[in-house]
Amino acid sequence: MDRDILKDINGEEHFYENIESLEQHLDRFFEDDEITVFHEMLSLDFHLDVFLINCADNDFNILITSGMSLLK
Repeated sequence: MDRDILKDINGEEHFYENIESLEQHLDRFFEDDEITVFHEMLSLDFHLDVFLINCADNDFNILITSGMSLLK
């Protein structure tokens, strides 16, 4: 990997409280068994989570992505 890219990535501030706020919001409106979270296992530059919400009251599912920015 390009060393300049690694220098840009290292030391960037991540804002984990934003993820916690999203999880609190989802917990307020959906049951635990309605939410599945797919966590990205390895990424050098940003972390991506995908929330799949399978709400029993709806005929559709909801997908929410989270964490796709370093807020640079």
